[in-house]
Amino acid sequence: ASSKKAIEAAKKSSVILPAGALLSRKYSPEGTHNLEHYVGAVMHQPTLLSTSTDPSAFYGTLHTYIVVGPGVKGVPAGKFSQVAIESEVILHANQRFVNMGKHPDGRWMLYALPTLD
Repeated sequence: ASSKKAIEAAKKSSVILPAGALLSRKYSPEGTHNLEHYVGAVMHQPTLLSTSTDPSAFYGTLHTYIVVGPGVKGVPAGKFSQVAIESEVILHANQRFVNMGKHPDGRWMLYALPTLD
């Protein structure tokens, strides 16, 4: 019930993010997110996704860059984030991404597709 409320609140307070903006997310442990087999695939995040405009904001061994596509909605969380220095942006539940492969610096590149709801 609390997750459903959070998802609805994010939908109501979201804004269209600037196309081309670069967000970041780190995951740990890396073995739980093997992206090598999914280059070119459309993937989705079933829950709200906490990201940041600061590439050093999260901890984890698997680092992703997320390029915001046109029409992607999110919630800049600076006013209510528990850690305001993270420059957090919350993306909708069921956000879709295209796995664009590895960046030359070894980080994975994801392209966020337009928000559907």
